[in-house]
Amino acid sequence: MSDKIIVEVDEDLESLMDSYLAKRLEDIQTITDLSAEEEFSKIQALAHKMKGSGGGYGLDFISEVGLNLEVYAKSSQPEPIFEWLAKLKDFLERLEVHYVEEDE
Repeated sequence: MSDKIIVEVDEDLESLMDSYLAKRLEDIQTITDLSAEEEFSKIQALAHKMKGSGGGYGLDFISEVGLNLEVYAKSSQPEPIFEWLAKLKDFLERLEVHYVEEDE
């Protein structure tokens, strides 16, 4: 079994985090389906949102995934898209969020 990935995020995000992470799991299925349909422009749009949102939640890896998905969607390359989706799934399965009080 793989090690947990522990990420510390601002406690102000606690009420939003479960739904944000659930949406990323949904994105995996959505992007998988869109890849099968060769809907790369739609993948690009979803990936762009992911790229922009991850860091705001303290999850820079999600932004990295979004960046890579966007790049490969622009060039219509499904195989690397699937590889990055697998990395995202692994990350989400291993992720353990610790909420911390941010100093002012």
